[in-house]
Amino acid sequence: MVLSGVEIVACDGTKCWVWYMQPSVNIVGTVVKVGSSIIGTAKTLKNRYKNGITDHVHVRIHTRYGAKVNPSTVIK
Repeated sequence: MVLSGVEIVACDGTKCWVWYMQPSVNIVGTVVKVGSSIIGTAKTLKNRYKNGITDHVHVRIHTRYGAKVNPSTVIK
């Protein structure tokens, strides 16, 4: 199983990476809008982790200066 994800770059230079998901068709290279764009769907991890794991996505956010941002303070 190939695990994939997307990188989102905001107009202020903030970068967000989301892994363990399948990007939506034709989403790569396009402008996405908050609340109106579906960037993809979570992939099941059950085939990769035979002993069981809860399906989830990983999110990493950095400011344009490279400082890490806690995703729970941004994602509601």
